[in-house]
Amino acid sequence: MTWVRRACCAASPAKREIVAPAEAVIFDGPILATAAAPIERDRRVAVHEASHAVVAVAVGGRVVSVTIDGQPRATHAGGLPRLDGVVITMAGPLGEGVLHHRSVYRPPDTEVAIWSDAARRCAVSGQCDDCRIAIFLAASTPDGGAFVATYRRAEDRTLALLDQPHIRSAIREVAAELLTHGTLTGDAVHQIAARHGVA
Repeated sequence: MTWVRRACCAASPAKREIVAPAEAVIFDGPILATAAAPIERDRRVAVHEASHAVVAVAVGGRVVSVTIDGQPRATHAGGLPRLDGVVITMAGPLGEGVLHHRSVYRPPDTEVAIWSDAARRCAVSGQCDDCRIAIFLAASTPDGGAFVATYRRAEDRTLALLDQPHIRSAIREVAAELLTHGTLTGDAVHQIAARHGVA
């Protein structure tokens, strides 16, 4: 099987890179590199996906599974208020920043507004977190100003959750288990979260 590193979508070739089997059609960005075997499990990716999963539990969601093998993804059952979905989606990149890089990039309003415009023009088509946030917010806000305001509310709420020590410790444990096993069931994620007081 051939693996590729590709941009999420043509609108943001340098924004998010995805590693996936060449046959995966979920991402339509340009191919940046190829490899004969999957890239080794990566702590950054584990922290990213663990952040999605643990924050989903923290906002009352039900995690179905989380994996860093193949196409990394944390899947939750849905049925949450719309803003909670954005918070869960933001948790990946923000948790990665807080716990792996030890810094968080908060784009200026002008950059967030560009994403609003791109999503409204259907120029954003990928499945990375940034594209999914932009597409959702563009569909649920009347204009760029409301898009930016809603983005900031979700960003503030996500960072407040990630600032809680019990949530960070649960993310670290889920990430460690992902590095060992590659995939966890939702039940395993919920058990880890409960041990750390996340419910």
